[in-house]
This record gives sequence, structure tokens and C-alpha cells, in this order.
Amino acid sequence: NDGSVHTQTTVIPANHMFVFDPLNATPPVASDSCGAAATSPCLGAATVESTTGPIVGVVVEHPHTGSPAPFVLSTRGFTAADEDTTIFAPTIKNAFNGGTTGWSVQNVGAVDTTVYVTFTVTNIASGVTGVNIGDQFFANEVVGAGQATVFSAFRNNLGGMPAGVYAAGVASASQPLVGSVNESKDQAGTPGGKVKAVYGCFPKSKATNKVALPVVKEMFNSQTTGVTVVNAGDQPTQFIATYTDANGNVRTFQTVRTDIQPGEAVPFFQVFQNPGGRFTGLPDFSVLFNTKNSVLITTNNGEEIVALAQESDRTATPSLDIKNYEGFNLQ
Repeated sequence: NDGSVHTQTTVIPANHMFVFDPLNATPPVASDSCGAAATSPCLGAATVESTTGPIVGVVVEHPHTGSPAPFVLSTRGFTAADEDTTIFAPTIKNAFNGGTTGWSVQNVGAVDTTVYVTFTVTNIASGVTGVNIGDQFFANEVVGAGQATVFSAFRNNLGGMPAGVYAAGVASASQPLVGSVNESKDQAGTPGGKVKAVYGCFPKSKATNKVALPVVKEMFNSQTTGVTVVNAGDQPTQFIATYTDANGNVRTFQTVRTDIQPGEAVPFFQVFQNPGGRFTGLPDFSVLFNTKNSVLITTNNGEEIVALAQESDRTATPSLDIKNYEGFNLQ
């Protein structure tokens, strides 16, 4: 992020892989005296280009401490199909129940661009005042071609979004963007007292009006899944969910609200309790308790959506790591 360029070139035989390591670049990427994230010589964005054939890749991150390392994060590398001038990040957190995120947005276009972000509040921690669900916060930064910036509470560039809030993020620019979100959460009983998660952001061009989530748990063996669904369309909408459990029981319900705004999200978390009465359509939502479900979510008027599933263990000692996966958009 200090504007320096580092390169590495190699020949990869067909059906083989190669690990690009920042320390092996020319010149090597710095690993100390890192400074602030916005201008750090230790942090940045990368582009991998093949001269002869198609490639795929993943990004793997882990600390250089411990044996084994206390955690490892991985997400897919982005191709042209993942870029768009508008991308969605379903969960952006500022000290929300111990979790804080960093949203890395990369300009993959040919010229500098201003990235405009909107954070729409999805949920608020207990005791937080002065903010409401649906409130919006705005920020922007100029990002050079091929470079990335990070939107995080640690950089104080969430547009004033207070601590104790989690929101849905939308980033837009005149150049194509890709993005990923890292989360760190305080959790006792884990190495270093923290757990980590990462996910890839969603381009608007890939949003559809139906999302599949193969594994959604409702306090199943003490594990539960929170699904954050974002209206990625252009008009207000209502979310309709179908949960099918491992015994074949099918349960369909919907949000009470029919006016979920573009860029706004609804959390499907511990639905068996129907928190805040945000859902309707089942006589008794407690029938979902201790179930493992495959889930389909759609809208009442064809508006596009994207979704992220995040699972955590509520009672284990030591606690299990949080984990998440991106929902699958269906045609």
C-alpha cells in the first residue's frame, strides 16, 4: 500500500501449482516496520496473469507463529467474472459482539478511481444507542489502478459507523472492483484468544433472485448459522426462505417487512427464536431448533439478492472457530 511494485515470474507446467510468496518477489515485500495499513509496505493487492493458458488460484493467509499456526484463512482468487463496478459485502462489523472486519477493495481497472461505500445497519449490539437498523453511513477513497484500500474501524473510515454495529456494505466506482473481507473476533479458549474468518465479495452482475445455502444449522449440536441476505436489486423487496431439514421436513416463511431497501440486509440468525418478530409464516418457529437444513432464499418480486452464511459454536469448550461460506446464486 506504499505504492511500490513487486514482481515474480515462473513457468507452471499444465495441471501443476505454484505458491507465490511475497518474500520471494523482486524486491521482497517488507515484513517489518509495517506502519499504518493505508500506506504499509507490508500489505497490498496482487494480480496474477498467465501469458499462455487459463489459471485459477486461492489466497492462503496464516501467521508465522506457532506450530501448527493458530489459524489459517483462505478464499478464492478473483477472475474477470468476479469484477464489477458495484460489489457487495454482506457483513461489515465494528466491534459487534467481539467481531471487527477489514474490507479490502481492489481497483482492477486501468486508471485511478474513487471508491464510494455505503454501510446500511443490519443489527445493533445490546446497549448501543443513537443508531437504528436501516441507518446509513458513507465513505470514499481514491484507489490507484491495481491497488487496494481497506475500510475498517481500525482506519476510522467507516463513515462514522459506531462500535457495536454490523452492517451490509456496498462499494461502487467508475472502474471494476473486487473485494474480500477479513474478520477477527474475540473468543476465549482459542489460540491467541481470537478466531478469524474471510470471504469474497459479490459482484452485482452475479446477483440473482434465488440463493442456495447447503448447510444452515439451528442450534444443531450446539452449532448455529447466521445467514445475512442482502437486497442486491434496485427496488424494495421481501425475502422468502425455505428450510428443508435432514428428515425432509420443509418449512417456508418470509420476512415481515416487504420494503427491504436496496443495499439493506436481514439476518437469519437463530430463526427458531424469531428474534424481534422479523419473520412470519410458521405457527411455531421453535420447530427449527436442533435442525440442520438446506436453504433456498428468494424474493417476492424478482429482485436480486446475495447471501453469506457464518457458523459458530455456542457452547463448546474450547470454542470452535467461526467459519463462513458465500451463498450460491442460482438462475
